[in-house]
Amino acid sequence: MNYKINKLFIIGALAILLVSTCKKYEEGPCISLYTKEHRVVGEWDIEYLGINGYDSTDYFRNSQTFGYYSFSKYKDGRKYIFHSYLNGHIVDGFWGISSDKTYIVTVGATNVNIPTIGALATGEEVIWYIKRLTEKEMWLESTFESRTFYVKYKQK
Repeated sequence: MNYKINKLFIIGALAILLVSTCKKYEEGPCISLYTKEHRVVGEWDIEYLGINGYDSTDYFRNSQTFGYYSFSKYKDGRKYIFHSYLNGHIVDGFWGISSDKTYIVTVGATNVNIPTIGALATGEEVIWYIKRLTEKEMWLESTFESRTFYVKYKQK
């Protein structure tokens, strides 16, 4: 009987340890059956935009750069990002995920002739640290031109 109790205690302790240490991102999730790349692919709306700790969501929604983002991955390995503005403009670029799966790199088109908001839709390489990545939510943080951007995307 004691052997069974000890065995159950050890299994329980290992399960708790495994769950508490498997969390890859600050804001979760703890466990996912999908790969990180699979969770990034899709069409995303910006639910929240923080710049240097200030909520800039309304400013973004009222700007010319408001629209949705589409992350795609093709069978040959190419990964594209498209930013579709409400006024009809589309800016494209590339994205990739780091080998340790902790950040996403985006490189936008260099011929952007419309106003942009900092790290969003820029023609430069931007590193976005993943804070949360689920099927429905993607939270990213980046420092660009001495400003910190925190973006919460929601799957369309």
